[in-house]
Amino acid sequence: MSCGVVSRMSKDPKLNVPDIDDEDIIIYLPKKGSGKYQDLDYKGRDKEFADRHNTWKAQEIAKNESKVLCAMGFYSFTALIDMKPEPGATYIHSASEPYNEEQEISQERIDNNSAYGCLKDRHCIELQFHI
Repeated sequence: MSCGVVSRMSKDPKLNVPDIDDEDIIIYLPKKGSGKYQDLDYKGRDKEFADRHNTWKAQEIAKNESKVLCAMGFYSFTALIDMKPEPGATYIHSASEPYNEEQEISQERIDNNSAYGCLKDRHCIELQFHI
């Protein structure tokens, strides 16, 4: 979920979503463009969140690994390369079972990357929502 969405949701008192400036919330700043965290890589809403006091790069998360829970989507999975989790770090996969071939291949990529040693303690949680 994007920071902009969370920011807007926090303004609705019925949702009970913490403010994006809450001292317990850290915003992960992904590498973009040059891959070097350069100011020119971030535009629009990305720029707004890149400059916040509670926005951390992968290196800052790595230094504080035991103090943070990092939530990211599948397409941010490669950020773990820069975060360099300690061997045996816990990875919680929260998603439904793959329901097509593309998702099965994506799951295989996660499994293969986890096997490199940094994410040996992996927990899978399947969530189902019915309306």
